[in-house]
Amino acid sequence: MNMFLSGQIFERKRRAQHEYGWLVVAWLLAMAMSCNAVAGQASPRLRVEVEPRDAVVEVAQPLVLRVSLDADAGVEAVWPDWVAQLAAWNVQVQSATPHATVLEVLSYLPGSIEMPALDIAVVDRSVDPPEHTMLQMPSRTITVRSVLAQDVDVSKPEVLRAVAKKLNAEKKTTLFWRWGGAALGLALLAGVVGFVVRRKRSNTLTPDMEVNQRLAAGDEPALVVRRYLARTFNLACEQQTAAEFSDDAAAQQTLGAELHKQLAAFFERASANRFAAQRSHDMSAFFDEAKKHVERARRIATGPSQGGPAA
Repeated sequence: MNMFLSGQIFERKRRAQHEYGWLVVAWLLAMAMSCNAVAGQASPRLRVEVEPRDAVVEVAQPLVLRVSLDADAGVEAVWPDWVAQLAAWNVQVQSATPHATVLEVLSYLPGSIEMPALDIAVVDRSVDPPEHTMLQMPSRTITVRSVLAQDVDVSKPEVLRAVAKKLNAEKKTTLFWRWGGAALGLALLAGVVGFVVRRKRSNTLTPDMEVNQRLAAGDEPALVVRRYLARTFNLACEQQTAAEFSDDAAAQQTLGAELHKQLAAFFERASANRFAAQRSHDMSAFFDEAKKHVERARRIATGPSQGGPAA
């Protein structure tokens, strides 16, 4: 009898241990799945790469800048106006997607030139309503080396020969080398002087000229109008949101109630389109409206009161 009871007790303990073991396994699996789910929700981050990696180039040599967004599906970057933000550089956008962009930048002037820190808008469209955050692209200093040695006299033939050799000019005859090297050196100097002159002229563009230039270049229409109003009427609209501009009494007084209301609605539509899930890629209507608003503002600026609407 005692042996029978002992056997029953042993069997019950074995079954309890077996069931407890399965419960432990199930708990471990649940914890592993939970950890994987949390790990899959990584915060978005920016990755910035330059080529050459040492960030050292020569005058007029392109530097490749790659900026990519590491994020989950549904999270996209809203890239800034690179031409305006990197004003110290000649910028060419090679490609741009919601998750990566590739730029080629170059400088015609030597020196240590800084790429400033930039705020990049990030939109998470996987949730409703979409969530907006800002990531910062860190600043970086690029070294642009001259093809000339420091403190050289460009009037000396040997200097011109060195420049010609640096630019892979071919020495075929003594006469060609002498005059060809001189011409090449003068062309290089003329290019640098021309770039400086063009840059100074670009800084003295009238607001009307700048509007036409930026719209022709394909800049965002709302930003072009904001910059025009800021320069022409000394308003703070370039840094304001659409709602802040709508509540700006100074802007309403300067532009008049009707134009101020139309501009506030235009900025609101442009902002909504920029962050919309189904963004419109046909910007012709925005460009046409921007030109009309600028023309109305120009009439106010050049009117009898010089800076305010007629009473």
